[in-house]
Amino acid sequence: MYQRKYIDEQTVNGRNSLSLTTTSNANANADTNGTPKEHSFGSQSPFSTSERTRKRRILTLANNTKTSRPQLLVLCLGIAIGIWGLVGTWMVVEIRKEIQKQPMKIRGTGMTSVIGTMPLEGLDENNKNKTDKRKTKTIFQRVSEEAPECYELESPDEITLTLVTQVSHDRLWMMRHHCDRYKFLEKGQQQQQHRMSIAVYSNATREEILEELKEMGCGVIISESDDTADSNDKAGVEISVLDARTHGAWNDYPVNELRNLALSRVWTTHILYLDVDFWPCDFLYETLMGCQEEDTLTPVREALFADPKQALVIPAFQLWRRCSEWIDCREENIPNMETARTLKGLAYEIQNHKGISVFDPTNLGGHGSTNYKAWFSQPPGSVLPIECLQSNRYEPFVMVRYCKDLPPFQKAFAGYGKNKVTWMMNLVAAGYIFSQVGGTYLIHYPHLDSSSRQHWNNPSVDNNNNNNKHATD
Repeated sequence: MYQRKYIDEQTVNGRNSLSLTTTSNANANADTNGTPKEHSFGSQSPFSTSERTRKRRILTLANNTKTSRPQLLVLCLGIAIGIWGLVGTWMVVEIRKEIQKQPMKIRGTGMTSVIGTMPLEGLDENNKNKTDKRKTKTIFQRVSEEAPECYELESPDEITLTLVTQVSHDRLWMMRHHCDRYKFLEKGQQQQQHRMSIAVYSNATREEILEELKEMGCGVIISESDDTADSNDKAGVEISVLDARTHGAWNDYPVNELRNLALSRVWTTHILYLDVDFWPCDFLYETLMGCQEEDTLTPVREALFADPKQALVIPAFQLWRRCSEWIDCREENIPNMETARTLKGLAYEIQNHKGISVFDPTNLGGHGSTNYKAWFSQPPGSVLPIECLQSNRYEPFVMVRYCKDLPPFQKAFAGYGKNKVTWMMNLVAAGYIFSQVGGTYLIHYPHLDSSSRQHWNNPSVDNNNNNNKHATD
């Protein structure tokens, strides 16, 4: 009776468990001698519960699969993109490795180069030996390693001066005018050359250049061992030569290397640096240093003695071209340059001919900080402080102390553009102060644009003309 009732309850509560329950109960009765065994499960069998759970999980999984299909597509797409990115990176690396092994022609220069630190080879078939190393890192030099040690001057009378410049061989003819204007006259003797140091970029030998300068009337220092002059005791033109056959390219004139080379042959306390196309006025040395026979103490000497980081600016003017054709018309230009070599002649050219103006009036950053208006009323030889530098591109020609503390010209700069600006920026950063000197000036000769300047103005132009290839502007 109990067994029947139990089966009925199981049937009501779950038909699917009938046979298992009956069998299970029968086995239980057999094991307990007819005594029913208490079951730990409820009204449903374990099989029924697990079956339903399994079905429920299958349905849930099916539903989840339907809803996550777009997500799977996005995931697969992301994985594919990542794989292609890795493949592309690998291909770029391999291609760059192959390129580094092969020389590459640089358009418009005739030069062969290789990416990285490989040498920059020959300008053309006739100059295969010209090479230049591309550097991956340039460090600005803060001190002039080849200059003498700095020391404190005991008197303004110790100050001595060397005019320093650099020149390519095609402009060496300008040295005739520098030498003629930069001489002093000792009593009872002929004119002698003030101390100068020039670096020449040329294929010629030093002896050949010496002969050319002698023919121009320059007083030259013959022996390279005459390097002990501490003043103008051994006055004259000191010559250094940089072989053009082993340096640079037609648009890579090593201007700063030449400037440093000329500086390395200086044995005086101070230098006046100027470019060779800026011709000095008459009596420039005497205005700065005083007449040698009188040994007068000038304001310039006093200013330089008072502050070793005093930079004295020599204002620059320019002559406008006197010929309409784009040629180097020396016959028309030089007479005006000669007239303007004195203060009276300069004033005449400015007021009457309108042929001379302040240098590069379209580029106010270059020389605009020089107070030209005040300069015209400055007494000759007087020193006027320049209170404010109006541009970080200010690049005047200056007289400064020459010793190790003077920043050198940065050799990394070659060709036209920014090579002297960086020097002036170094002076400013080093704490130099600037003043201008009255009665002194330079005049720029209106030459044709050099190959370097043409390349700067239009880098895409392939200029193979070597007639003017070593000039910088």
